[in-house]
Amino acid sequence: MKYAKHRSSFGKQPASGKRKIISVAIIFVGIIFILYAAFGVKKNVEEVVQTDSGDVVIEILNNSVGDVKGSDDYEQAELFAVGKFEGSGIARRGVGDNLFTHVVVADLPEIDTSTHFYEGWLVKPGIIQFFSTGEMFYRDDGKWGLVWEVDLDDASSDLFDYSKVVVTLEEKDENPAPSVDHVIEGEF
Repeated sequence: MKYAKHRSSFGKQPASGKRKIISVAIIFVGIIFILYAAFGVKKNVEEVVQTDSGDVVIEILNNSVGDVKGSDDYEQAELFAVGKFEGSGIARRGVGDNLFTHVVVADLPEIDTSTHFYEGWLVKPGIIQFFSTGEMFYRDDGKWGLVWEVDLDDASSDLFDYSKVVVTLEEKDENPAPSVDHVIEGEF
């Protein structure tokens, strides 16, 4: 006794083994492409900043202070001297590995580090809201650096609204408020 085929398979041809293999191969190649795009090899980057006093070269290399970890997608801002101060720099920010990373590399005047330090700040323009990104450190190449990171799960939802970068000259006086001595500034 013969019965009619079930409606769901009526008129459909079964997939051949070759089609299944080709489909799996295409999906595999797609996954490899996506993984390479996400985690592929990065190239070293070199930035040159033109200042009033001449060229200042700031090298930003993979795995150095200038690299925003795990991210090829970042914003960059040039930092320029304010008022009587001299100096320049580059600030970067980006998201990678679920971290918001903010990096500053700057060419700043020498200071007596026993009495003063440079401090980085992120400021929300137009509103008096800001926070410290920490004390800058002196690098082996003679520049000053700063790296500030926060896990995105712990970060404020308006973190990208803090688009102004300020570096101040601070006295070692235990006062957490920012100094009025803004050395360099810039905006993303």
